[in-house]
Amino acid sequence: MRRSAVDEQRDRGAGLFIYAELQIWTDGQHCRCHEWSRGGAPLLPLRRSSVWRHLAIAISFSPHSREAARRAMEVFQEEVHFVRLRSTVRSKKYLTAGDDGVNVFLCGQRGVHNTVWAVEHVEGVIPRAGVGPFVRFRGAYGRYLMATNFEATTGPSDGVIPEQRDLTTRPSPPAWLWQAFRRRNSFVLRNGTGRYLRANGRFRRWHRDVSVAGDNASTMMQWWIEVVTAITTRPTLIDPPAQLMHPTNPPVEAEMSRVIWYVRGDSNGRYNEQDWATMRVSTNSLMHLRFTLASRLGQDRDALQTTLCVRAGRYAHLSPLLIDLPIGNDPIQIVLLTHGTLADNVMRYPDLDAPSNPRQYVARSQI
Repeated sequence: MRRSAVDEQRDRGAGLFIYAELQIWTDGQHCRCHEWSRGGAPLLPLRRSSVWRHLAIAISFSPHSREAARRAMEVFQEEVHFVRLRSTVRSKKYLTAGDDGVNVFLCGQRGVHNTVWAVEHVEGVIPRAGVGPFVRFRGAYGRYLMATNFEATTGPSDGVIPEQRDLTTRPSPPAWLWQAFRRRNSFVLRNGTGRYLRANGRFRRWHRDVSVAGDNASTMMQWWIEVVTAITTRPTLIDPPAQLMHPTNPPVEAEMSRVIWYVRGDSNGRYNEQDWATMRVSTNSLMHLRFTLASRLGQDRDALQTTLCVRAGRYAHLSPLLIDLPIGNDPIQIVLLTHGTLADNVMRYPDLDAPSNPRQYVARSQI
């Protein structure tokens, strides 16, 4: 199959326009890329591994390519509230929010909240990130997927470590923003810093690491985006929460002692920043936290009639807490919403038991 992309980009250093045509054969035999200067003199052909890198450069300058990118982002259209990100190479592994509330890795436990990411849309021009649309991915602990500046120990040498972080500034920093681009029958996820999310461990299957690195045309950068059905029915509080299972020893008390900041929201979910109160807990149990907060607020009888939401940073969206607290000592902010209020009724929850709909995925992927 032959594909071509013709684009014009500005060479800012020399102040020249370069007309570039990329001719790509994807039968695995050869790949050709030529560039012409304004005068028409051909330059050296490019290696196959650098073709996608040059195409990515052209994307950022071409109005037509930006339009194609906007169409690719339709996989995250407005009614999509939750997704799973599954590696195309390590096809049984999903991008997972670690139970320490910080790390991100690959995991095969599909039916847990840790493998589901809430989608938040970000429009407009973001400083140092370019023109949107973008999305943010919010994990099970309310924190956001972002690219750090810490060097990754696996994957390409230019890779950095992704983590879960609070959202404390506005507008969102580029490292918190993501865009989807079509590549073959899947997607690559480009960070606002210009790097791409990738799985690692093609041949060392025991590795669970992921990194954010430059585009080297590797299939390890490709992801299937599975849309997760959103429901308004709250998960039952009687059954154990659907969370990562620990095959080893459970955490000890010293690893879970933390300060909880809490406040009750009104019917619209608003609250006064001066109303925050604190308490200390020595367990990460969600049910224990629920009853402790109800006792503190003098409402023991309706302990099961409140929704506990995490606020991971001043500018983070409220995220219903459906699993135990992350292991660690970091403070956590909890906003309590009463069942039946407007703020509580607009909450959406992922349906973990709903099967993936391949037809829905294919329809949104054919752009």
